[in-house]
Amino acid sequence: MFLILRPTALEAVFVPETAQEIVQMRGMIPALTTCLLGVFLLRYVPAFSGPSEVPDGARAFRGSAWGILFAYILFVYATIPFGFQVVSWIVRRIGILAFRRGVNSLGVAAGLLFTWYVFRQRRLRTGSISLRLAMIYAIYLYFFAVLEVPVKRIHFLEFSFLSVLVFRALRPLAAPPAIYLWLPLAALVVGIGDESIALLFPRRFAAVSDIIWDAAGGTLGALVLKFILLKR
Repeated sequence: MFLILRPTALEAVFVPETAQEIVQMRGMIPALTTCLLGVFLLRYVPAFSGPSEVPDGARAFRGSAWGILFAYILFVYATIPFGFQVVSWIVRRIGILAFRRGVNSLGVAAGLLFTWYVFRQRRLRTGSISLRLAMIYAIYLYFFAVLEVPVKRIHFLEFSFLSVLVFRALRPLAAPPAIYLWLPLAALVVGIGDESIALLFPRRFAAVSDIIWDAAGGTLGALVLKFILLKR
C-alpha cells in the first residue's frame, strides 16, 4: 500500500493510495508503458553508427555541466515551499482559465522553439527525424491532456529537460547504451526527493503516482535525446 499526503488548511494528513488506485488513474497505464518501453528502447535499440555527439547548441551552457545540473535540481526543490502560494496568487489575479491558457501557450512556444532548433541543423532534416518528432509531440500532447492541472504539465516538462542536463554531466563518464539508462533513473531519484521534501510543508501533497509522472517525463526526454538530437 502506498501513501499520499493530502494537506488541509492547517495540517497534513496521510491517506492510503493503493497500487490498484494508481493503475486506475487516468493516463497512468500509458505513463507506465512509456517508462517500461522507453527503458527497453534506450537499452536495446541502437541509435548510433559512431560515437555519441551532443549538438553544438548544447554547448552554449556556461560553467560546469555538473554545476548546472545540481543548480537545476536545487531550483526544482526550492520551488516546493512557496510554489503553491505563487500559483494561488496568480490564479486569484488572472483566473484559472487564463492561467491554464498561459501554461498551454508556454508549452506550444517550447515545442515551436524545439522544432526550430532541430530543423535548423541540416543533418536532422530527414523524413525519419520528422516522423519521430511527430510521434514524440503526439505523446506529449496526450500527457498534457491527461494532466489537467497546469502545474503538473510544467513539472512534466521540467523532468524531460532534467534528462538533457544529466546526459551532459554523465557523457564524459559513460558511453551508450548505459548512459541512457541513467536518465530515467535520475528522474526517478529526483522525483522521489521532490515528493519527500513536499511532505515537510503544509499545503502540499506527495504521491507515488507523481513520481511515476516524473519518471515518464524523464524517459521521454531521454528518448528525444537518443532518437532525435544525437548524431547517428
